Amino acid sequence: KYMVSSSHGRLGELDALRGLAALTVILGHFSAANIDETKIWHGPKTGLLLFILRRPFTTGHTAVLLFFILSGLVLALPSVNQKQQNYGVFITRRVFRLYVPYLAALALAVFGNLCWHGSLGLTPWANQTWYYPVRLHAVLEHVLFLGQYNVYQFNTAFWSLVIEMRISILFPLLCLIVLRINSWVSIVSIAVISIAVSYFETLTGLNALEMNCYYLGFFVAGILLAQHKELLVSWVFRLSKRVALVYLGVALFLYWYGTPAAMLAIKYGLKVTNVKLIGYDWVSGVGALMLIILGLGFSPFSKLLLSKIPQFLGRISYSIYLIHGTVLFALLYLLSKSAPPILILLIYIPTVLLGSALMYRFVEKPAMSFSHRITSSARRPYTYSPWIHPA
Repeated sequence: KYMVSSSHGRLGELDALRGLAALTVILGHFSAANIDETKIWHGPKTGLLLFILRRPFTTGHTAVLLFFILSGLVLALPSVNQKQQNYGVFITRRVFRLYVPYLAALALAVFGNLCWHGSLGLTPWANQTWYYPVRLHAVLEHVLFLGQYNVYQFNTAFWSLVIEMRISILFPLLCLIVLRINSWVSIVSIAVISIAVSYFETLTGLNALEMNCYYLGFFVAGILLAQHKELLVSWVFRLSKRVALVYLGVALFLYWYGTPAAMLAIKYGLKVTNVKLIGYDWVSGVGALMLIILGLGFSPFSKLLLSKIPQFLGRISYSIYLIHGTVLFALLYLLSKSAPPILILLIYIPTVLLGSALMYRFVEKPAMSFSHRITSSARRPYTYSPWIHPA
C-alpha cells in the first residue's frame, strides 16, 4: 500500500503539507514586515544571498499556491471517486468550513484595527494593513466580497481567502468541465490564461477578475492531479529510493527557488528590467505538484509528514492562516519601537500557535460539526471530507 490515511478518511500527508506551508506563511510575513524584499533585485549581492538562505522558511506566497492546488485536489476527489455531494451540501459545508471561521477572524482583525492604525515606519508591505482607521464600508466589503477593494486592510492573508471562497461557489461546475475534457486542453488553457494575465499586469496592473482567473488555474491543476492521482502516486511508489530522493530535491528546489530563479534568469539572461510577473508562479507551482505526489507515494517522505508535529500543524493550519496576521500586527504596534525583531519573533510564533489551537477548538471544529449535522441526511455517504484551505 502506497498511501496512508489518517482518521476520518483524510489523507494525513496533505494535512501535514498544508501545516508546514502555513508555518512558512507566518515566517514570511514577519520577514516582509521587517525587510523590504522589493529592493533585493536591485540591491547588493549580499541581500540576495540572505534572501536565498532564508527562502525555505519564508516561502509564504508559494505556500498559497500549494493551498490552491490542494483545494482543487481534495474537492475534486469525491467526483473522481464517483461519490459526489449535491450542490446544497457542498456549498453549506464550504460556508461553515471557510466563511464562518473567516468571519470570526475578521472580527478579531477589525478589533485590532480599531485599537491601532497608522504607519509603523517599517516596510511598505507593513503599511498595507491597519494603516487606515476602520470604516463601515470597508468592513461590509470584507463581509460580502463584492467588487474590488483593499483586501489587505484588516488582515494581510485575507486576499487568498477571498479568492478561495469565490472560486468555491463555482467549483462543482469547474470540476465537471475539467473532468470531461481532455487534460491537455486544460493545461493549454491554464498556460494561455497565465500568459494573458501576465501581459495585462505589465500594462495596467491586475484587477480582481484577472486575479481570480489566474489563480483558478491552480485549482484546475489540483483537479487534474486528483484525476490522475492513482497513476502518478503508483509510479512514484515504484521508484527506487535514490531516484525518489532526487525527485524530492528537484521538487524542493522548484518550490523554494523556482520563481526567483526564473526571474533572475530572465533579468540577467535577457536583460529585462521588469521581471516581477505573476506568471512566474507556475515554476514554483510545479514544485508544489511534485511535493504532493511525492508526499503520497514516497514512503520515507510520507512517514515524516505523518509524524506528530506536521500533523498538529496541519490540524490547525487554517486557523494559523486566519489569525497570524492579526497577532503579527498587534505585536508590531506594541513592540516594534521598543524591542528587537528577534524578541518579537520569539513571542509571535508561540502566540500564533496557541491562538490557532484555540481557534480550531472553539470555532473551526464546532462549525464543521454543525455543518455535518445539518447536511447528513442530504448527502451521499462517503468519508473523505477534509478542510481545504485555502488555506
